[in-house]
Amino acid sequence: MKPKVPKRPLIMLTLNVAETYNKLIEQSQNQQKTKTNMTDEKGYFIAYENQLVTGYATEYTIKKALGQGSFGRVMLVEYRDGSNSQQYAALKICRAQPYFIDAMKQEIIIFKMITASYPQMTANFLEEFQVKEHLCYSMELFDLTLYQALKQTQGLGFDLNQIKVIARQFGKWLVEMQKLKIVHTDMKPENMVLNKTDISDIKLIDFGSGVLMDQPSRPTYIQSRFYRAPEITLGLRYDYKIDCWSIGALLFELHTCYTCFPARSSPMLMKMFVSLMGLPPRELIMNDEGVLRAKVEKYFAKATVEYWNDHAEKLKAVGLSQDSYIYLSEEVLDVEDRQQCFKRQLRDLMVNKQWEGTAGHTQEDYNNFFELINNLITWRTEDRWCGQQILQSAFCQ
Repeated sequence: MKPKVPKRPLIMLTLNVAETYNKLIEQSQNQQKTKTNMTDEKGYFIAYENQLVTGYATEYTIKKALGQGSFGRVMLVEYRDGSNSQQYAALKICRAQPYFIDAMKQEIIIFKMITASYPQMTANFLEEFQVKEHLCYSMELFDLTLYQALKQTQGLGFDLNQIKVIARQFGKWLVEMQKLKIVHTDMKPENMVLNKTDISDIKLIDFGSGVLMDQPSRPTYIQSRFYRAPEITLGLRYDYKIDCWSIGALLFELHTCYTCFPARSSPMLMKMFVSLMGLPPRELIMNDEGVLRAKVEKYFAKATVEYWNDHAEKLKAVGLSQDSYIYLSEEVLDVEDRQQCFKRQLRDLMVNKQWEGTAGHTQEDYNNFFELINNLITWRTEDRWCGQQILQSAFCQ
């Protein structure tokens, strides 16, 4: 019997939003048709089945909801192309609030920058337009996300030959975005789409959290927690290397079917970091005087004999010793433990026993895969591989 992919409640909740919202559409359809107001009390666009939405050059018919987030809603729409053939697209409709409108304007700028320079990286951008106070854009529709494709493996994960194909695409994306001075900041399988199960042509989407490196200020609370780089958790300045971290965590997951850092909170995430990588280098958490920076005080505690005696068992469980230069705080040590909170070795974790011994899964193949992941999941950004190094790695040859 094939093992099941581990459940991810938060993600499943997000995926079920579309189904729930479609039921609401059906229930209120007749009522909404008689209303002129297109916005609910939270700023969301009010939609119903077969509702017509007029774009800049195209008229769309709403069929159902594909998803919903803090930004707004994504709808499946039908339209007629230049030859009058029936086509389908994804229509993203922004909430009618200044913050989200400004964010979508930047998203559209980034989307267009990428399609102009590297169209093969992402979906086709169709058009942007306004519906009353709602900013909208339409884009090419795909069959499924990479997360859904992973679920379809029924716990097997992608074999290393497939991972090579995927890793080359990821490396190329990273190179191209670095050239454009763009940081995606939300690299995760839900933001990657494909048709059928064609893993050779994956597209990166959802640039709603994207950052332009030339901008004077950058948001600090970014990245989905499962794929969040240490520098974000530690409150450090970041660059495109946070996307490289996410790619490392994602490649691990795509082969093993297990999330590397499935934390429920930031303290739990720090515990998982330390259990896998050991303590962070001093310069990441301390100032020049050797004092903990304010933003990391909740994660660490001074290494004293008294503290060790009180917490030795828990500290040993994550791989720390009495002579460690710093200890984890009680807030971190006392979080509800998951398997990933205890001392672990990356090399052991990344071997998928179901593929081990088959073609393309020799000891050398796994050594090369380990080298790649080990150089992406690192504390120091200067040590973390970039897209070009991914492409030049032994694994991707």
